[in-house]
Amino acid sequence: MAGMSLATGALANNFYIGSWTYSGCTLHLKGPNALGQYAAETNFCSGDWAFVSGWRPTAKGVELYTILNKSVATLSLSQGKLTVRLADGSRIAFKRTTPIPQGSEVPLASGGATVGKTEPFVVGIGCVKRGAGDACASKQDLGLPKGLPRNSTSYTKAANVTVFSGLNFRAKIGFDQPVHFVIPAGTCLPIWACFDDDDTGPWCVTRLNGKQGYIAKFSERQNGEVQVNYGNGCSG
Repeated sequence: MAGMSLATGALANNFYIGSWTYSGCTLHLKGPNALGQYAAETNFCSGDWAFVSGWRPTAKGVELYTILNKSVATLSLSQGKLTVRLADGSRIAFKRTTPIPQGSEVPLASGGATVGKTEPFVVGIGCVKRGAGDACASKQDLGLPKGLPRNSTSYTKAANVTVFSGLNFRAKIGFDQPVHFVIPAGTCLPIWACFDDDDTGPWCVTRLNGKQGYIAKFSERQNGEVQVNYGNGCSG
């Protein structure tokens, strides 16, 4: 089981490599040395964090430890951010400050639809759930249709998508915005453009029952898992 930590081993581990920051504390996660060990260091951090020296995959995620081999925190990925679970059980989210390493994307099942690349929002997450179910989504559903306007109100063309499970159709972008109604699972609908939100990922514009609004491409469950809410194309 040790070799199965974090999806596909070294390829998945590569996603963590780079610099991350939270409230002035910067964490630098480095690649493996000749012995396969991963080094780490911090800047402007306090307490045990000032003595961080390495990180390693474990059955519970990625462990961050000090020069005295003391465990400081467990790292995991949530919506493209580095979620850090501290010893007291609390969680904080570090944001990446360096580019994602080339070739670090975790490969998922391929599909036949012609779509854009996997959204950066979920790159590195080993299993993005398909709707509200337990199955992992295919790679073809983790991108958006090619050629669709991005961050633009020039609605010149549309692309069809299929809703995987009941999905809130909101008046504006944001999970705290009013809901027009819930779109049933299996609904095929057109999207006209998509807009990026740094915290919640892309939201796409659609028009249903005389209303215009937005649907989130991804959402995070209470347990921290991420799901994709609709896939590209419609059958039938």
